Amino acid sequence: MIRILICDDEGIVQESLKFIIQQRFKGECELAFAKNGRTAMELADVFRPDVVLMDIQMPGINGIEAMRGIRAKYENIVFIVLTAYDKIEYTQGSIDIGVLAYLTKPIKRNELTETLQKAMRIVERQKEKASYDLGIQEKLESVAPMIENGFVYSMLLEEGINEDTFFRYKELLEIEEKYGYAMVIECGDDFNKGKLSNAVGSGIKLQKHFMLFREIVKERISGMMGALMSNRVIVLIPCHQEDDVYEERVKIIDNVRSMLRELEK
Repeated sequence: MIRILICDDEGIVQESLKFIIQQRFKGECELAFAKNGRTAMELADVFRPDVVLMDIQMPGINGIEAMRGIRAKYENIVFIVLTAYDKIEYTQGSIDIGVLAYLTKPIKRNELTETLQKAMRIVERQKEKASYDLGIQEKLESVAPMIENGFVYSMLLEEGINEDTFFRYKELLEIEEKYGYAMVIECGDDFNKGKLSNAVGSGIKLQKHFMLFREIVKERISGMMGALMSNRVIVLIPCHQEDDVYEERVKIIDNVRSMLRELEK
């Protein structure tokens, strides 16, 4: 289903466009209508059109201003301009908006149909690309913990990591910082006389909730997490300076304390 927003201050133009689109594309399109630029901008937030048929000359906010406002929020919308004037007059003003075509009133049925077919092909390609990109992102997110784990323990154990491997890890994990520090998060049933009790049992219990644990840590600290080893998790946190100033260290400690309170819950 393709969503089309028709913006024109003439009711007869709206009705004629509606008739042609419904007759030619039947159930393929969902339509919405606006009589001025302001209404079109407001409808764009609610209706989320794929294609906008926009009249240039309207009272108040004109078509160029409305398209520019919509484009600022939604970069993939396909714009088709409706005008009773020479299109050259408006080409320069709308070139940065990315208008697909200019249709001169009275609009010919075949011209409208061909232009909408072209717009629909663009929309379909955009949706296919968005779906493909989402699939790639989901795959990357599923392997990201394994990549992070490999990086963390390769760095700590200094095994199987050379300069090329190191820079490959940095590229995959999008690490731009030159320095970093390590954090060890350790869990237990209780803390008594400087020791955590039931390390093995608490590690097994934590494994059941490790995805939630990971989300909390990643939200609080932008670091690379290793896998759960017994009752410990090692995190490497990149930073830009070799030594943070005192105020920055205090902020880090306060942030970690807040994170630990959340983890304990």
